[in-house]
Amino acid sequence: MKKFSKVERNLITVVLDGRRNDYKKERDFEKVFGRNASIDLVEGRKYLLDDALFGEKGAPGVIGDLLYEMECGNIRYDVMIDALEAAVNEDWENVPSVEEALNLTTRQNDYPQVLTTFLNAYKAIHLSAKEEGVSLGDQLDSMVEEVLKGIGINKDDYEISLLEFPIKAEALNMDVVQSMLRNANWTDRNGDFDFIKRTLLATKALDERASSEGVVIFRFLQDIEALAFYAAGFDGRHHELCDNALTLYYDDEKTIDDTVNEIKKLVNGQ
Repeated sequence: MKKFSKVERNLITVVLDGRRNDYKKERDFEKVFGRNASIDLVEGRKYLLDDALFGEKGAPGVIGDLLYEMECGNIRYDVMIDALEAAVNEDWENVPSVEEALNLTTRQNDYPQVLTTFLNAYKAIHLSAKEEGVSLGDQLDSMVEEVLKGIGINKDDYEISLLEFPIKAEALNMDVVQSMLRNANWTDRNGDFDFIKRTLLATKALDERASSEGVVIFRFLQDIEALAFYAAGFDGRHHELCDNALTLYYDDEKTIDDTVNEIKKLVNGQ
């Protein structure tokens, strides 16, 4: 299976984004895609599709449709490049339709806000516990570790930031957020309902521990769940659909397995 390297992805982005006119990369482009390769917007794209990637048979029609939407600013470059990679490998299941690519772009545009909101919820929970003079210790750490693991982030890599951030009365360090976004993998847990289950078990254990200490954190749980839903390949609409099932779960009116099965049905439109 052909996987685009980081260099290839960067160069393809330069070709797709005609505004860059990055002729400094001309030689790199020739090294990767061939001596006759051009980085010019029109010629470069034609060469990329007809010579470097798809050959005589040319790019499939859906790629043309996706390119049009990308040119209109409706589809992100990385979504387009993933589609090109899948099409080159004739992995048609992973070549999105236009609608799927638009939805994926919307979801990816949400990532910074979803992650920021999660980290702010973590801070708020920590400060709420501190105001009551208690520590939520292992339960809070376990929840953070489980959810961040869902986007490929090792909590230990950010241990100092995560320890300092809630203690200091200051805004979230956006450098930390940007670092996490660069290192995150938002596809590893796509469709992983076991991950959803583990996250919900961790959030409920945290909520129960907080309640036993007189700390009210229920209002922050949605922000934690939201990141878990995005990590599992869903979005805010899916999360909202599951609101009632999640409430019943926290109220002990639904078991964890029944809750996960209900979520599965709701997000899959069954």
